[in-house]
Amino acid sequence: MRTPPSLKGLPLLVMALGWLAVIAGTALLFTTASPVGRVAVVAGGLVQFAGWVLHRRGLRGAA
Repeated sequence: MRTPPSLKGLPLLVMALGWLAVIAGTALLFTTASPVGRVAVVAGGLVQFAGWVLHRRGLRGAA
């Protein structure tokens, strides 16, 4: 049985930046209700998605 590969390198960095953007945007939304918070949450989600795509691209040749 194979263990799933762990996240490392650029995909992990991109995903961590996305998580930080989502957390910062959520905090900004709760404290100020500013539209900038919504943009930060959406942008962070897109960055996280890009990180997962990078991670899957690295696994593509392993099959």
